Amino acid sequence: MRLIGLAVVLVLSLVLISRAQETDQTFGAWTASCEVDKMTDAKRCFLMSSPIAFAFYDGRVDFLHVGTKHYPGSGVMLRVDSDPPLFAKEPGFSWQAEEILKRFATAQRILTRYHRFAGGVVDNEVSMRGFADALAYVRAWYERHP
Repeated sequence: MRLIGLAVVLVLSLVLISRAQETDQTFGAWTASCEVDKMTDAKRCFLMSSPIAFAFYDGRVDFLHVGTKHYPGSGVMLRVDSDPPLFAKEPGFSWQAEEILKRFATAQRILTRYHRFAGGVVDNEVSMRGFADALAYVRAWYERHP
């Protein structure tokens, strides 16, 4: 399972790095970025606000990544409003990503915590300003690219 998590981090990191030269759409504190892979024709989008990134593949949310440069073996925590915190092994959430995305739609406050390699524990409060518009952009992009 840990190898799968590391593979996801590597792939997500490479995709985010390669996306740096593309035009992204910004909505408040959130950025939406979508593309069709030229080699595989896979459709993917990312919905990001540091330190969070939702990864969508072919219209479905696939993964929620929290933080960067994680301390090996550490986990990540996420809290939506006053809900109990969620915990996952680094770097984030896969099977719960769809439910978390739904919860974000009505959230007022998002807190994250992760342990950064050589940096200690990192706590963040993520702004929800622009989230609904960024998510609507991603959904509309998939409708335009069936």
